[in-house]
Amino acid sequence: MDARTLVGLLSEPERLRVVAALALGASTLTAVA
Repeated sequence: MDARTLVGLLSEPERLRVVAALALGASTLTAVA
């Protein structure tokens, strides 16, 4: 993943929350939501 893609993922609060949940180990849609 390049820097431009990462910045794009983190630029919106909803996406930031999803990326953070995945980074913390969430593996199901329920855990991410």
